[in-house]
Amino acid sequence: MLVSLGAVVGAVARYLLSEATVRMFGDGFPYGTLLVNVVGCLVIGILGGWGIPELSD
Repeated sequence: MLVSLGAVVGAVARYLLSEATVRMFGDGFPYGTLLVNVVGCLVIGILGGWGIPELSD
């Protein structure tokens, strides 16, 4: 269920950011997709770190 929720949020964010970055920078490179993927990886890393108690002091 959480994977589905993450996929929906990621798809909407990717679409909105892609539209905005195409207007700002053109369509030569998918900056919106890059930004959403980097932020998604950061969020997954933070949530994963919170789930591992032996890593916290």
